[in-house]
This record gives sequence, structure tokens and C-alpha cells, in this order.
Amino acid sequence: MLAKNRTVDETINIGLTYKPAPFIMFAADIRNVSEDQSPITREMHFGIEFVPSSLIAFRSGYYQRKDDHRQIYSFGVGLLNNNVFHSSGNDFVLNYGLEMEKGMGSIEYRHFMTLLIRL
Repeated sequence: MLAKNRTVDETINIGLTYKPAPFIMFAADIRNVSEDQSPITREMHFGIEFVPSSLIAFRSGYYQRKDDHRQIYSFGVGLLNNNVFHSSGNDFVLNYGLEMEKGMGSIEYRHFMTLLIRL
């Protein structure tokens, strides 16, 4: 997932989140701030998460790849928040994500699914 998230080992990422209400969060981050030699440098990533209940979350994100200027859009759904009785954040058990990559005359789609199991 590090390669798909455009994160390079041993670099610094800076992020900021804003929660105007308990059920919505906006996020922005700059990836790979400290790495000047990598083709993946200083990309801005943006996202939003809407959690209307502890049963479901809706997510969306955007960034433009700096090396080839392809635009990446992501959409996701989380089901069954595992932190219903805790205030430590959203930890959804089942997560699905769709990533859409727009290039010159082409669109590629990728699907991601994660299942959280705690022991």
C-alpha cells in the first residue's frame, strides 16, 4: 500500500485534519516533504470522511501525481465501526475503496478491500 499511497520510506509527511462536526472530517497532507531526489515529491493529497452513524462511513479523496500529472480520485465505504465504545476514532471492520486514475485519454480503476480482525 505504500507505493499506491505514494509514500516513500524515510521521508517526512505533513498532514492536517479539521473536524467541523463529530461526523465529518477534512484532511490534507503533503507527501514526501524531505525527499528531493525521488520522482514522488511534495504531492498534496486531500480527503473527506463522512460518518453518519457507527455502522457506516463514506470517504473520498483526490491528488494529482507530480511525475506524470495523472489525477487520482478515490471513493470508499466503511462498515461496522469497531470503536463504538471508545473515542479513539473510526476503526471500521470492513472497508471498500475504489480508486480512479485519469490519464491522457484513459481511465484505470482499482478496487481495495480490507477486513480488520483484532485478537
